[in-house]
Amino acid sequence: MRKIDELLAQKDLTDEYRYATAAERRQEKFQKNWQREQKKIVKRIESFWSKVIIKGPDDCWEWSARKNNKGYGIFSPLKYRSAHRTSWFIKHGEIPKGMYVCHHCDNPSCVNPSHLFLGTAMDNFKDAVNKGRIKPIHLRNR
Repeated sequence: MRKIDELLAQKDLTDEYRYATAAERRQEKFQKNWQREQKKIVKRIESFWSKVIIKGPDDCWEWSARKNNKGYGIFSPLKYRSAHRTSWFIKHGEIPKGMYVCHHCDNPSCVNPSHLFLGTAMDNFKDAVNKGRIKPIHLRNR
């Protein structure tokens, strides 16, 4: 009977060892995948900034790659296709759903994070009216 107990105890240790090593293997695989993803992100961010003409901290940083017909930069390797939205994302993180990334400088190809701010569609409209880029729409009072 003692021999059987010893064998069972040995088997339990073997199973425990096997599970521990499986968990360690999963952890190691996760870390490798995480490191690989981090390298991809770093390469994408480096790729983004390589397409920017960076001047002084208060100057516009011009997007030098592809632009749409309104002059906004296009950068597709990251989630946000617009270059100015990508710049905001790199500097500040996620853009809340429904929010716009607006320009203080009114330069659509500018990606200087200090020239960008978050706002609603109405904020963007009011900003354009205040800067004279569009004429206000007069609504009749009823």
